[in-house]
Amino acid sequence: LKMQDADGGVFIKAGDVEHLPASPPSSHDGPRYYGVKCSSSTIAAAGLFAQSALVFADVPGLDDRVDTLREAAVASWTWYGANPRSESCDLGEIKSGDADLSLVEQDRQAARAALWLWLLTGDESYHDHFRTHHGVFDQMSTGWWGPYRMADAEALEQVIANLLVN
Repeated sequence: LKMQDADGGVFIKAGDVEHLPASPPSSHDGPRYYGVKCSSSTIAAAGLFAQSALVFADVPGLDDRVDTLREAAVASWTWYGANPRSESCDLGEIKSGDADLSLVEQDRQAARAALWLWLLTGDESYHDHFRTHHGVFDQMSTGWWGPYRMADAEALEQVIANLLVN
């Protein structure tokens, strides 16, 4: 949530512009730098926020947290839809690995985010997005379910569970 800007966009990463090891990392007292807001980080955060809100919804006393996460998820989804997608936001000046996601991976992230947002909000526009784009999951395009892409498998399992209940 700290990486999300007021407009819903999420900064791709934060860190050092030089490799300055500190142990433990919390002892580092140098400046931190933020990368740009990017479609990669924003759509990934939308799904994480929405799925987290669904998990926390069953925990007594976390209503405020659920509301915060729902609002953050919707804001990220809205920003993602209103801004250009890029798979090259991370230019490497911040030393913490390449945080970019390919456009194909962003499509998967968006399909998952749409599912979690639909389950969280009941808004049919998210359901429509998921129904239109669920073919991006390997499980749907190839029929192979295995130990990889577990986040996709979990999302699809939620769809199946929802169909069985309704």
